[in-house]
Amino acid sequence: MRKARLDGLKLSDAADLVARTFKPPKWAVPALVPEGLSILAGRPKGGKSWLALDWAVAVASGSDSMGAIRCELGDVLYLALEDTDRRLHDRLKAVLQGTPPPQRGRLTIS
Repeated sequence: MRKARLDGLKLSDAADLVARTFKPPKWAVPALVPEGLSILAGRPKGGKSWLALDWAVAVASGSDSMGAIRCELGDVLYLALEDTDRRLHDRLKAVLQGTPPPQRGRLTIS
């Protein structure tokens, strides 16, 4: 496979790309959120923070997301950079709905 470099940028031509094989993606939330860094974007007040927290809790506890999508147990770093601890406390209690929080260290919130 021939690869050209342009100022540190790795380039491939179309024939090389079509000939490659890829491993299937690993999913944090099946068919919705791949493992790794994800950015959830949308209009203001659209429920993005609630959805992201639901996903984080589901992955960190190996439970269902959105009430129907079973998530495999994994570690989560949830960065709520605009929320206060009080707001996160209230939201986390609402998302958990009386169930115990994920194991210590599975869900890290900042």
